[in-house]
Formats: sequence, C-alpha cells, structure tokens
Amino acid sequence: MRPELFNIPFLNIPIQSYGAMIVLGFISALTLARWRCRKAGQNPDKLTSFAVYILFAGVIGAHLMHVFHNWDTYPNKLLGIINIFSGLEFLGGVVLAILVAIYFFKRHRLPALTYLDILTPSVMLGLAFGRIGCLLNGCCWGAPCDLPWAVRFPAVVQQRTLLERNPESGFRYSYPYEYQLKPDIERGRDKPLIELPNDYYLGYYHPDGTIKYYPPPLEKGESPYKATLQVRDLNPSQIKALRDNLYPMHKIHPTQIYSSINAFILCGVLNLAWRKRRPAGQIFAYMLILYGITRFFIEALRVEPLMFDGLSVSQNISLASILTGIVLVFWLRRGRICEK
Repeated sequence: MRPELFNIPFLNIPIQSYGAMIVLGFISALTLARWRCRKAGQNPDKLTSFAVYILFAGVIGAHLMHVFHNWDTYPNKLLGIINIFSGLEFLGGVVLAILVAIYFFKRHRLPALTYLDILTPSVMLGLAFGRIGCLLNGCCWGAPCDLPWAVRFPAVVQQRTLLERNPESGFRYSYPYEYQLKPDIERGRDKPLIELPNDYYLGYYHPDGTIKYYPPPLEKGESPYKATLQVRDLNPSQIKALRDNLYPMHKIHPTQIYSSINAFILCGVLNLAWRKRRPAGQIFAYMLILYGITRFFIEALRVEPLMFDGLSVSQNISLASILTGIVLVFWLRRGRICEK
C-alpha cells in the first residue's frame, strides 16, 4: 500500500498513486484504441477528441457514484462532494461515459457501434491499471479470508496532506483497517474484528449514532461498539505501536488484484474477438456480459454496503449490464440495431 508514489523534486508536490495509475491507464487505453481505430479504417484523431470527453465524463460519473454509495459521510460537506478526488467508483463512470458517447457520436455523425467496439478493449485495459491504483491506495478492499494469497494492509498510512495539517502525526487509518475496527451489521457481524487497548477509544457508539462516554442502556438485541480515536488524537507511542503492527488486521481478499487480472484477461479476449466481429456492436455487447458476470462475483468477495435485495449497488448494476448485453446481442443478430 502506497497512497503517494513520490514527491516532485524542489516543488514538494505529492503524486498520488491512484491518480498516477488512472493517467497511465488512460494513455495505454488511448494508444490501443488509436491502433484499433486505424485497423478499422476510422479516423484516430476523432477518437482522441472523443477520449477527452470520455475522460471527464468518466471521472465525474465515478465520483457521483461514490457520493451516492457513501452519502452518509457527505451531509453538509459541499466541498467534499465537489472534490472529485475524494472517491471514485468505476461503474458510475461507465454509465455517464456511455451517455456522453451517444451525444458525441450523434453530433459528429460517427458510426457509434464501430467506435464502441474499438473502445471496448481499451476500457478494460484502462481499468486494469486503475485497479492497481486501488491496491496502492488501499481502497476497494476485500472481505476477511484465510487463503494463502490473502493480504494484510498496514494499520496506518502517512500522507503529506495530513502532515501539513498536523506535523506531529500526518497519519490516518488505512481504509481496510478502519473497516475492521467496526462491526458489519449488514453481514451479521456485531463486533469489530480488531480489538485495541482501551486508551485507543473515545467512548461508545450508541445504536442511534451518537457517542456516549459510558456503555449506554440498550434495547434487546442491540450491542454498542467502541468509538475509536482518530489517529491525529493518538500520542506518538500509540501511533508507533500501530506502525509496528502490534495490533494487525485480519487478512483479506486482494480484490483489487482479482479485478486487475480480470480486466487484463477481458482486454485480451475482446481483442481476439475482433477477428470474428460481426455485426458491429458485438464486442461492446460481449463486454457488458463478460464484465458484468465477473464483476458480480468479485463484488461478492468485497464488503460494499448492501442496498438492494441483499446485493450491493455494483452487483445490481452488474446484473443490469449482463441483461443489457444479452438483449443487445439478440437485437444485433436480428438486425434490429443498425450501424449509424
């Protein structure tokens, strides 16, 4: 885990790992798409202009999905909502990018289905790099497991932006560690996975969401859990104990690696499928189906909030993606959707 890759010499500007991987993914995806565009006899310069539109749409859509997914953490925090770097989720970016793509194709009178096929493998290539960024950032983590390849993230990470606010600390809990400090009622776990010494706690969370400084009286079936102090409120010896891994987290699925490998494989498969690309739009439809299936099962190994029918938002979107892809394949083969 390395949220910040390095600092630009003399300028003292940190380069964020996630952002760097997004940029690398975008450049790689655009290079592949331009090559594929020439192979298809289309103008790659038009594709470059289109890619800029898609980049902005993807980032904004991904951030809006993250805000929707984590709405409880955003009330009365307008700046946090406006700050697109506070969180991104891939599927939200895909949805808005598709809408922008339809507008772009119509405005410039481009063959929409052909361009979607051209871009599809590139989307998977960009995603593969983006998920490496997730691993470095410590987000999109998996559920606890005891598999041989399970990973364990550090308890705290240091960030330069936090150092500027608090030179004595500059640390925060890693996202997976912070998750394990709390129960997961949705999944039937009513106790935290990690128990710290008492001096790491502020008090108790009451089921109504408030913090009490003593165990509150509870209704039947309710169980409070301790409210952990923020890292900035810990003393140096407490932070050192966390940095020395004296209270390690439980190992978890490396879902970021699963997702990255899956995206690389899908990129290769969809590129190979070009040899039998008939009719136009088929590669895009295959991506909706294949990515929807694999994303659904990878999400089952994560700990996203459950929202609809016991499934996460991403799983529900994955099911919609699979259904859309199947319908699109059927319509394309029946000739009900023609190239425009």
